[in-house]
Amino acid sequence: MEWVVHVILFMSFTLALIIAFKKQPSNRIRQNAILFSIILGVGYSAFTEMAQKWADIGRTADVQDFLFDVVGCFTAILVFRLIFGKEFRYY
Repeated sequence: MEWVVHVILFMSFTLALIIAFKKQPSNRIRQNAILFSIILGVGYSAFTEMAQKWADIGRTADVQDFLFDVVGCFTAILVFRLIFGKEFRYY
């Protein structure tokens, strides 16, 4: 059941990144908001799993956790499209 938490957390994180990037004044950032968000989401997931491996904090790195984090990142794209459609207008 822990996988549900990973998917929801990274979906929420990535969805927030997409919306934040879509609100930026730079046209280049707005056009690549999904790509930038996926890169940051997957990168952050990899970082947290590696940090768990290296740091002695009582947690262990798990490839399965990383994969569920990535699923959450890509689920954010679907949720974004369902909520806003293809066009996101920010006024």
